[in-house]
Amino acid sequence: MAIRLSARGLDFPELDDPLNPEFPDAAPLWRFPDIPSKVVSANASVIGRAGEALVDSVFLRYGLMPLDVPDCLPCDRLVAHPDRLIPVQVKTTCSPGKWGYTVHATRGYRGSPQGRRAYTVGDYDIFAIAILDRGAVVFSAQWRSRYTVRHETVEAALANPRATLDRCFDELDMRLPDEAATEAARFARFEERCRRASR
Repeated sequence: MAIRLSARGLDFPELDDPLNPEFPDAAPLWRFPDIPSKVVSANASVIGRAGEALVDSVFLRYGLMPLDVPDCLPCDRLVAHPDRLIPVQVKTTCSPGKWGYTVHATRGYRGSPQGRRAYTVGDYDIFAIAILDRGAVVFSAQWRSRYTVRHETVEAALANPRATLDRCFDELDMRLPDEAATEAARFARFEERCRRASR
């Protein structure tokens, strides 16, 4: 017999309450990506969260677990790779230029107490660029203050979402996850044979 729990007594906010920051008005973003830049700016945190979710989906579809981190850390995610945890910084863009998409690797926001400031070496190992209007993610292990993703690179990322991530692992001298799993299985079989031989 199913038990139906009553929600009486729980204080759920009204979805149409304009003073409730938990539920932003969806109307301005409903025509995304065909929205004015002032709407993008006004909804920067929501668009940033959407970019992080897109990056998470790439990691998850290839079996890597992205872990959300507190806002006080300089990276947006820690990704559980078989070799180690990888700090990942995510930047979202949805406005192409003539040559492609450009993002700046800076922390903070205009008007914040600390202002905008550069990252320092070690803040992240992988820089993930979420190209939200195309649904593509490009990864880089290169340290730059500004990243430009050319239109042809976006097309390549759509065709093979893992290609730039594989390149990052190579540049970071890390094994691909399937290679790490194969090595671990081979080592476990070797340990088992040694245990049997020692009996």
